Amino acid sequence: MIPEEDYIGVETLMAAVAASMKAIHVTIKDSKALNAIWPGDLKNYLTLHGWVQDETSGPYAYWWKSPAGLAIRVPSVKDIGDYIHRIADVLGDLEEVENRSQLEIFSEITGFPLGKWAE
Repeated sequence: MIPEEDYIGVETLMAAVAASMKAIHVTIKDSKALNAIWPGDLKNYLTLHGWVQDETSGPYAYWWKSPAGLAIRVPSVKDIGDYIHRIADVLGDLEEVENRSQLEIFSEITGFPLGKWAE
């Protein structure tokens, strides 16, 4: 038997898993995961992180500027043929600019519970 003092709680375990996920460099390529990111949720994320919508980039995308003045092109609708590829590019850009893992960013945009355990 394992002594009771050696047991850890589920919350402690999940917090440890979430902390290790932050340190892992992962490129999200799963099409269902990328398609789970809605333009409105991405817009909310960018706004909350100090990004400013700048100008349109055609009928289906906008340019957004970071607080440091860096620009990324973000799709404004999902019904474009390369939506998943554009979202993958956005996650890569955000990872680089914000120095955060794609898992953290994805979690915050989509509300996936990883963020809950990372607090």
